[in-house]
Amino acid sequence: MKFITEEDILTGEGWVQDKGYKKKVLLEDASGGTILQINIANPKTTLPAHHHKSMKEWVFVLSGEAILIINDNKFPMKPNELITIEPNEIHTVRNDSTEEFKYLVFKSNIEKDDKFEV
Repeated sequence: MKFITEEDILTGEGWVQDKGYKKKVLLEDASGGTILQINIANPKTTLPAHHHKSMKEWVFVLSGEAILIINDNKFPMKPNELITIEPNEIHTVRNDSTEEFKYLVFKSNIEKDDKFEV
């Protein structure tokens, strides 16, 4: 059992800065093949489009609004909405707002070097 508080999530160590967003792994199984992470996309930013050959992702919006683009289809997302991203689907997040876009990402079938920017 692991209990994670709001303070654990929003403060402390473990945040990794990436292109236009930051992320933090909250939970990880022993094999490393499944994780739950929180991402925060910066305002007025589009993350690099990419795909995965084996990984599947579930995105759950916590706060803010943004557009998830999956295979050129645009999905406006707001809090308490969920979307799945299948392997080989090219996807990105576009945050046109002046607010951060916070979302959870549950990832399964994680393999090393399985992120391919396009």
